[in-house]
Amino acid sequence: MAKNIVDILTQVSIERDVASRRMETTAALDFISQQVEKTGQELHQTEEKLRDYKEKEGFMQLSTEAKLKVEDLADLESSYESTKISRQENEVRLNEVKKQLVSIDKIWMSSITISNNPIVQMLRTRLTELQIELAQLNRQFSNTAPEVVQVKAKIEEIENQLRDQVETIVSGKTESINPVYTGLYSRLVNYETNLNALRAKEDALSKLVDDYQKEVDKLPLQELELARLERKSRVNEELYTLLLRKKSEVRIQSASEIGSLEVVDPPIVPDNPVKPRKRLNAILSLITGMVCGLGLAFFTEYLDKTIKTEEEVKDLLKLPVLGVIPKLGSGTRYGYSYPYRRGRKKKRKEKKDKSYVKTKIKKKEQEKVETISLIKPKSAISEAYRILRTNLQFVDIEKKMKTLVVTSSIPKEGKTSVAINLAITFALAGERTLLADADFRNPGIHKVFDLKRDPGLTNILTGRESYPSVVKNIEKINGLDILTTGPLPPNPSELLGSIKMKELISKLEGDYDKLIFDTPPSVSLTDASVLSTSVEGTLLVLAIGEVEKEAAERTKEGLKKVKANILGVVLNKLVLERRGYGSYYYYYPQEEDN
Repeated sequence: MAKNIVDILTQVSIERDVASRRMETTAALDFISQQVEKTGQELHQTEEKLRDYKEKEGFMQLSTEAKLKVEDLADLESSYESTKISRQENEVRLNEVKKQLVSIDKIWMSSITISNNPIVQMLRTRLTELQIELAQLNRQFSNTAPEVVQVKAKIEEIENQLRDQVETIVSGKTESINPVYTGLYSRLVNYETNLNALRAKEDALSKLVDDYQKEVDKLPLQELELARLERKSRVNEELYTLLLRKKSEVRIQSASEIGSLEVVDPPIVPDNPVKPRKRLNAILSLITGMVCGLGLAFFTEYLDKTIKTEEEVKDLLKLPVLGVIPKLGSGTRYGYSYPYRRGRKKKRKEKKDKSYVKTKIKKKEQEKVETISLIKPKSAISEAYRILRTNLQFVDIEKKMKTLVVTSSIPKEGKTSVAINLAITFALAGERTLLADADFRNPGIHKVFDLKRDPGLTNILTGRESYPSVVKNIEKINGLDILTTGPLPPNPSELLGSIKMKELISKLEGDYDKLIFDTPPSVSLTDASVLSTSVEGTLLVLAIGEVEKEAAERTKEGLKKVKANILGVVLNKLVLERRGYGSYYYYYPQEEDN
């Protein structure tokens, strides 16, 4: 059924196209036939008048000058009449095409719209000027002369521009297209373009005829009448010959009209349904899903401005990574690394939740992160702090570093936890350590060890208390002392940068092997920068996936401006399951006392 419908539509379209072209040529043939009859009569009348005039006046020949003028004027008039006939024929064909277009889709293509277009008017004016120039050159040079060829090229260029402009105007009124309409539309554009070109040529020749007529009018009266009759006779003769030739051409065209449509590929019945193409649709859906998924992943990655890997830190900050601290609960339970052990698997009692990898962190477990090195010394996190301690010891082997500032870029990156566990690790290694809370904005060390905040560091700096009396000893950890903040001052930076602070640090260096100061975040506060000028080294804590690269860069730049000695970076809150860190902390577990 579908094939039959296509066959019928194709045949009907071809027949209608041929019929429309024959209607057009028939209209043109009728017009030319009328002109042949009319011109033939005028030629006969002119020849009789010329013969009668010569017999009456006895004047049989024009002078040489008059003859040349008459011949020139006759040539121009012949060209003018020929152009006029071509223009009228073109109008007949154009009107016939318009009638057929109206009968197809009820849309009228108005020539007024085209002729009033300013661009069309400008092109027609330019075309008229070039036609006048060409006519004048033709009288002086041959058709192959460079001057003539150049002007013809300009005329062709203007005609092409005119054709494009007419097509643009007409296409703006097109609402529907079918094969027959397409052919009519194409012919409409050609006829509109030719019509504008012929009108320009007709106007140019008309002006030249008027100019030459003025020269001929200067002849003597008797010679003038003879010249007029001879010129008219010659023009009618040439025009009559032209019309007869056109009539023959149109008759041949009408008889041999086959149309512009042809069947390139005949319709065939497919072996399989064209739609839906299930296999292709499935493949395209799969590819589209993969592309969209990858695109979304890359887009999300592009929007994520946070630091995610050690490599990013090294490339961005040009600082060494001294330690990587796992996040409690990511691949760990109470700090232990899962799911694999070397040598053997550790047996555990079955529980409702059999997953050791994704165990939820309870509040009590979360609190253990601050003192994990003390509570679970065999855990992966504790091992990470021991690695950090070792790396710090090897920063400067010859000169043992005693004083250290721990800071971060933004809040909640875990700098306090790093400072506490690092102090515990040094103390457990046999080094007498003092952990001082210099975070006068949001102190937290006294909460972890369940100590009173007052008295503390500010009491010493303001002279209200003496140094030894405010230091608090931790009984559970041999070798670790705590110096809390004391009352929070209104001018933290001034206190930390005071001479008394430098004097206090000097005294503490004589009593302790390690001094660790916990300070506020550095991206928006100057406390850490001020204190870093009084100590030997600064440790920068960055939380993976939380701190943005810009904030980390600003922190480094701020510390470098005061010439702080940045020892390196501690990456905190590493998620072991991601980015290939699953096997980062393998170790041999040992049983621990309850």
